[in-house]
Amino acid sequence: RASPGLGPHGASLRYARTMGDVQSAAGFDVKCPHCHKSFSAKPMEGSAARYHGFKCPHCKLFVPYQRAAERDLLEPHPLDADE
Repeated sequence: RASPGLGPHGASLRYARTMGDVQSAAGFDVKCPHCHKSFSAKPMEGSAARYHGFKCPHCKLFVPYQRAAERDLLEPHPLDADE
């Protein structure tokens, strides 16, 4: 049974608004919560909301976008004029 505010695929409206931030930037500077190193990356897309995020190139930890945003670990890059 669907809850109010859920779309046809079960994605909440709150998540859709959060993902709007992802689509408005070309990439992000991300600080890994595990190894505390910074890296630049575009968010990875997955089949479910929990699979949207970043893979740390240093320690290979997957950092979910929503968790990184909540912990203030993201700095968006502006869109390039070429894209």
